[in-house]
Amino acid sequence: MSKINLKVGQVTVEFEGSEEFIKDGLFNLVKDLSELDSNQQRISPEVIHLSSDNGENLEVENTSSIIEGTINSIAAKLNVSSGPELIIAAACHLHFVKNQPKFNRTDLLEQCKEAPNYFKKSHSGNFSQNINSLVKNNKLIEVSKDVFSIPAQEIEELKNKLS
Repeated sequence: MSKINLKVGQVTVEFEGSEEFIKDGLFNLVKDLSELDSNQQRISPEVIHLSSDNGENLEVENTSSIIEGTINSIAAKLNVSSGPELIIAAACHLHFVKNQPKFNRTDLLEQCKEAPNYFKKSHSGNFSQNINSLVKNNKLIEVSKDVFSIPAQEIEELKNKLS
């Protein structure tokens, strides 16, 4: 009996069962899922439960979101009233709407600028300071130099606010 946990794009696959199924059936499933992800098609259910012929269970979690909207609509749902809050709204837009779990500083600033109802010129001048504050407060993770993502615990909280 073997156990495997894979993440392909926005899809997480967890399997516990025979090594034979992992070598044969699971590879084909992951390949199909990666093709769906690269075509930016969405798998509608959040969790897909499958079983192999010999009764082994396979659970596929779709972490991509069904959240849609502009950066302005996301900022409105999050009640944005400051530069750091707008950066979080921009990160949400990239993560949930554009299915981009990692983003750089430039991506975040461009997203902020696409929210004319919320963006102020002063946000550009304070941008680095605001990002540093968000990283320090665990609202963003710096995964590599100037590349950020939303921490897992924040993803769930934000997803609930935006749903």
